[in-house]
Order: sequence, then structure tokens, then C-alpha cells
Amino acid sequence: MRHNTSGFTGVSYDKHSNRWRVNISIVGKNTITGLVKSPEEGSILYQKLKQKMDEYELKKENYADIKDQLKRYFYEERKKLREKKPSSSLDDIHE
Repeated sequence: MRHNTSGFTGVSYDKHSNRWRVNISIVGKNTITGLVKSPEEGSILYQKLKQKMDEYELKKENYADIKDQLKRYFYEERKKLREKKPSSSLDDIHE
């Protein structure tokens, strides 16, 4: 039985980095896309990644390309979220 400590799908706590990890399944492989400081930010980014995945033809032979594209997309979207936040909230998201 899995225990979701974040309360959000695709977001789990990473004890080693003290950050929240965004995980997504690509052609049956669990892939860590990136780290954020808050589970809320992770949830927003997870939902964006899920929407982006709908654009890809998901086949096992495409795994590496899709993984790289989603990682780039994750960092772009995280940067956009960071830019929207007031300066006092910038510490909520980390690389």
C-alpha cells in the first residue's frame, strides 16, 4: 500500500534533497522530472506535464526523447511559475 504524503498525484517528498519530487510515468517507466519546494507547485507542474504528454506518441522506442522533452518543459514551466510569484515567494521553488 502506498502512502501519498503530499496529497497530490505525482508529487512525493525526497528526504535526500528536502524537496518535493515530481514523478510521471512515461510508457510504463516512473520518471523523476524535477524537484520543487512545495507540493502545491509540484501539483501544478505535474498537471501541466500530463497535458503535454497528450501531444506525444507514447511508444517505448520514444522514451528517451519524450523524457528529455518533458524535463525541458518542466524547467520552462517552473521558470514561468517562478516569474509569476511575488519576490517574497520565490523561495517556494528550487531546482
